[in-house]
Amino acid sequence: SQQLKTIENAFDFLEKKYFNNFVTLSNEENYFIYKNLVLNYFDFPHFRKNISKNLKWRTNVIDLSMNLADKFQIPSLYHEAIANLNEFNSLFPENELFFDYEENIFYCHEKSYYLQKNNAKNASHKNEIEMEYIGACYAFEDVLYAPEFWGKNKNAELINLIWKRAELRYEREDFAFAFDDYFHLIELKIDDKFKKHCYARMAEIAQMELDFPLAAEYFSEAAKFATDVEKKTFWQNELACLKLGAEMLFENGEFATSAQEYLNLAEKFNDNKRKNSAIIKAIESYKKAEEFEEAIILLLELAEKYTEKIEILSAYSNAWTICDSLQNWEISEKLRNDFILKFPHSNEAYKLKLQLADFYENEPFHKKNTAAQMYLDIYNSADSLDIGEDKRENIFLQAIKIYQDIKYFDKEVELILLFQKLHPNDPNIDDLLNRIAIIYADKNDIEMMICFPDSFP
Repeated sequence: SQQLKTIENAFDFLEKKYFNNFVTLSNEENYFIYKNLVLNYFDFPHFRKNISKNLKWRTNVIDLSMNLADKFQIPSLYHEAIANLNEFNSLFPENELFFDYEENIFYCHEKSYYLQKNNAKNASHKNEIEMEYIGACYAFEDVLYAPEFWGKNKNAELINLIWKRAELRYEREDFAFAFDDYFHLIELKIDDKFKKHCYARMAEIAQMELDFPLAAEYFSEAAKFATDVEKKTFWQNELACLKLGAEMLFENGEFATSAQEYLNLAEKFNDNKRKNSAIIKAIESYKKAEEFEEAIILLLELAEKYTEKIEILSAYSNAWTICDSLQNWEISEKLRNDFILKFPHSNEAYKLKLQLADFYENEPFHKKNTAAQMYLDIYNSADSLDIGEDKRENIFLQAIKIYQDIKYFDKEVELILLFQKLHPNDPNIDDLLNRIAIIYADKNDIEMMICFPDSFP
């Protein structure tokens, strides 16, 4: 109708005027005068049918609002632009500017966030600002993944967006969300510097979550992309996490797993001192787990690595102590003999030989004949043994005592006479000869008793 035509002409005139007014003086007043005109125009259902004008004027509103926001750098103006962009894309989802405007929406959210983040009124306001930005990141991420998105630097934009969100999540201590973002970044095509930082962050998060094995794994990965100075720090962090993980597992009663973690730690050390110290911890864990075979294997491996006798003895003695507790006497005896073979002339070897002889004399073997012979063998090899302050003669006398205990009198007499020949001045000789006389007296052997007249007054 003529009336609508007249109204439309008036709007067309004012649209150009108000638009030029804004170009001449860009301020909020001129912007809202122009925007309200456009809104009033489209309040007329008839005018809404003019799609080309609808698109053009609404696009102008968007351009003016973004121009105004960038000029004055005020968060509320960026939110005004966001509202315009969202409304446009909602009304015209198939328009060719859709993805441009989605990118602009994120741009405005980001500008608003950086303008406000250091000026929050309180903790609640700060959280509101951050969560709005995080939400915008997720929304734009979905846009970037859309196959229709035209961006040439799509991957770079995606990396930049997720990176910023991950860092914010980390600062907020939203560690689970931050971890997911860093992990996602690793899956994208990022450079080595980014990879190093992402792995380091994931390691730190895992460490704070007390997942020390995972933290160690990620510190190790970070080191692959680090400088030589950084590598050392990452390596030390990895070792610390492996150690803490093993200790925590031990405290939680997961002894077998703890042992494996200590062995993993040992593999990381270059120096034998720390490597062996970790292995000793693994041995303790295996013992707690009652996996004694594994503990013994490690002890014997340590014995082969050690060069000092005291260390080798410690490893072997720990191994045979385990066997003793299990009453596995066959292996226990073998381990003692293995040490003796390594240091056959040592005082330790001498004491072990005495101990083995005692095993046969008493518990656990109860083979006194064998024990007596063992003492005699020790006596015979005493010149090549370090027997310390012990008297060689006493070793021989122990064999005599055993034969007396088992009433093997002929052997007892034989050894007493041999002892008299070898040690004629020993203070025990008289008592030993009297013992022979008593043996024959008990047998009522007059002929042999005559040979020891001093024993029978």
